[in-house]
Amino acid sequence: MREKILSMILALSMLCAFVPMTASAETYENYLEYWVNEDNTVTISKCAKEVAEVNIPSEIEGATVTEIDGDAFFKCVDLKKVTIPSTVTSIGYDTFLGCTSLENIVVDSENKNYISEDGVLFNKSKTELIQYPAAKSGVSYTIPSSVSKIDGCAFKYTQNVKTINVPQQTTSIAAGAFSNSVNLEAINVDENNSDYSSEDGVLFNKGKTLIFAYPSGKSDTSYAVSENVTAIKAQAFSGCKNLISVSLSDNVNTMGTSVFSSCTNLTEVVLSENLSWIQGSTFSNCTSLKSVKIPSDVDTIYSSAFSGCASLESITIPKSVDLIEQYAFYDCNSLKDIYYFGTETQWNKIDIEENSAGDGNGALKNATIHYNKTIEPFTYNFSTDGKSVVIVKCDKSVSEATIPSEIEGLPVTVIDDNAFNSCSNLANINIPESVERIGVGAFYSSGVVNVTVTDNVKSIGEEAFSWCNKLESIKLSENIDKIEENMFYECESLTSIDIPNKVKSIGMSAFAFCTNLTTVTMGKNINKIAKNAFSDCYSITNVYYAGTEEEWSKIVLVGNTYLTNATIHYNGIPTDMTMTTVEVTKTENDTSYDFDISAQMKYGDCYVYAAMYDENGVMIGIDRVPLSMKDDTKISLDKKDNAKNVNIFVLSSQLQPISEKKTVKLVEE
Repeated sequence: MREKILSMILALSMLCAFVPMTASAETYENYLEYWVNEDNTVTISKCAKEVAEVNIPSEIEGATVTEIDGDAFFKCVDLKKVTIPSTVTSIGYDTFLGCTSLENIVVDSENKNYISEDGVLFNKSKTELIQYPAAKSGVSYTIPSSVSKIDGCAFKYTQNVKTINVPQQTTSIAAGAFSNSVNLEAINVDENNSDYSSEDGVLFNKGKTLIFAYPSGKSDTSYAVSENVTAIKAQAFSGCKNLISVSLSDNVNTMGTSVFSSCTNLTEVVLSENLSWIQGSTFSNCTSLKSVKIPSDVDTIYSSAFSGCASLESITIPKSVDLIEQYAFYDCNSLKDIYYFGTETQWNKIDIEENSAGDGNGALKNATIHYNKTIEPFTYNFSTDGKSVVIVKCDKSVSEATIPSEIEGLPVTVIDDNAFNSCSNLANINIPESVERIGVGAFYSSGVVNVTVTDNVKSIGEEAFSWCNKLESIKLSENIDKIEENMFYECESLTSIDIPNKVKSIGMSAFAFCTNLTTVTMGKNINKIAKNAFSDCYSITNVYYAGTEEEWSKIVLVGNTYLTNATIHYNGIPTDMTMTTVEVTKTENDTSYDFDISAQMKYGDCYVYAAMYDENGVMIGIDRVPLSMKDDTKISLDKKDNAKNVNIFVLSSQLQPISEKKTVKLVEE
């Protein structure tokens, strides 16, 4: 707070330093206000709102007009034409902001600083596009090839243009340059531009890691931000009237201010779990937005973040939040439920700023706050819509846990971020079929050994099983479509992995340092395996790929030498595997036959089978256990009176024989 006060004092002192040393504004011909500066030059400061055409004079009462102030024509909604004299040397950044009827800007040809072309305002050399008139006719505009810079208000609030073409030479585009252009459908960038690119009409930086602008009039109702994107520029989606839903991948870690402001039809948004704050005015005036889940690492919700969200009924706030700035939830009069993933004591410690009238964040005071609840050994809360349950935390002392399929009559659908993080004693976890999402770091550094993820799970977050050093096997949901970054990082006991067929990408370091991983099975839908996904997996010997060799060659592979150096079995069909000899030791007790099997194996994901036969050769019992890569494998069969012998053999996960069968007689002849 001290730092904030100091910054405000500094800002005020700087502001005062730039106030002109002049008397109050005077009026020219009843429609222009101006002031006379100390050097006897004139600054135009304001224009009457009802004027349709303005011809700015070159001088007033003998003083030369040299400047047009930044707010001079602000929201002059009837203004259609402006003529600028040769004497003007400075035009404010947002001089014509909100002039929604402006069709034409004319600059005197003798002006040494500015020029107009077809009604568009540029600097004299036409390297900087300053203002495209908001109501200028024409549905397509090609920016002149000389333009290297596009100013922040250049195309803001344009009414008619649908397509804008950006030339090769443009190297600087200010944030918000295209925002709230109600009919703009596409921004197309010359493919030879070295700084910017476009895809499906959306403006990116060249590497497509940063979204600059999403056209406000684009007809699509939903948009999923690409996994390649890590940042979103301020005002990038501002005023997008058709968007109903937006989802951000967890790779996005930075968003500017007002990113989704005035997206009046936006009802659903999924934010990246890697955001650390919600910037100012991010969702201001998103009047259809009903619910939002704040990511679990966010610590600050900045001023006006949700102001004017008149339909907002519920919000989920993580316990990481420690500051909610003034007006963050101003005019959110429909807010009824706050799902706070912490205790009441923790909530009361949050710095919730208020304005002098006490209504800046009044909506938070009027809502019902749902704090975490406990059902041993779990802590839980409710989803943002209040229709399902989220498992938030587990008691770290438990060694076994069964997640209930419902709590308080509601289905348990989410295992939240870090819910079982560092539960080192937890060896066994039972996940019900009701669960649909497993969050970021959900089982990070836990003690789980064998895990089954049901097919109802649609997504598993980054680092979900990272550093699970005891994890030996996991069955993944067949309905996930990607393996996120670091999902199984340093799971050193994992010997094999069967990647579901729907998976299209494997994230960076997903299996890095899984040093005992020997067998990887994957479907043919995979098109990208990210950098170092299998780094230091030096035990991999076999990859079973469901596609052809040609299809394998098209997969994007970077820094995965251990994977590519393994034997690749195309079409999922294993090639011949070297046989090995097994040694079997039998012991007998009152109820069972017990066998110790030793084998020197180089293959992972293999199983020992023990089949019991009677004197007629009819199988009367069988069991199967995973073959240990470290110690002898133990397997038992219940005693039967008519049992004569047992055949023991080893098969791969593809049911290919790895050893000759070993027959052990139970009854001596």
